[in-house]
Amino acid sequence: MNNFLKKTFLIVCILFTYSCGFKVLDNSSLSNFSIKQIETVGDTRINYQIKNQLELIVSKDNVSFISINLNTKKNKSVKEKNIKNEIVKYQIEIKTNLDFTTSLDSKTHSMQLVEIGDYITTASYSTTLDNEKKLIDNLTKKLTQRIQNKISMTLNDL
Repeated sequence: MNNFLKKTFLIVCILFTYSCGFKVLDNSSLSNFSIKQIETVGDTRINYQIKNQLELIVSKDNVSFISINLNTKKNKSVKEKNIKNEIVKYQIEIKTNLDFTTSLDSKTHSMQLVEIGDYITTASYSTTLDNEKKLIDNLTKKLTQRIQNKISMTLNDL
């Protein structure tokens, strides 16, 4: 019986030490496109941030060029109120309609991306504005990452 336990323990240890062959996706190889032009409509501040972040991510020496059209809308709404009917939390929703055309197949791909977040109001109005600005910056960074991933996945499927 003791010999059987040793063998099973050894087999279980061997199985756990070997990997399953999973490889982490290398994001640097996914940025295999260059941006030819970006046209924006909607919230100018958010579009400006997305445009700058996309231009930093992509590489300049690729053959595949894309043209991007961004239509961004920001919606700010009240999320919570307290007993005194004072606003405690706001919710911000950023909707982006993304249309991009590739130079390889001249086909237009469309997608809609949404990011939602909320922030807390404070006694100081300037702190509340800082909270809103930080939330918008974080949502914009997430949105840019999702845009890059969606474009890369679409281009790699072609």
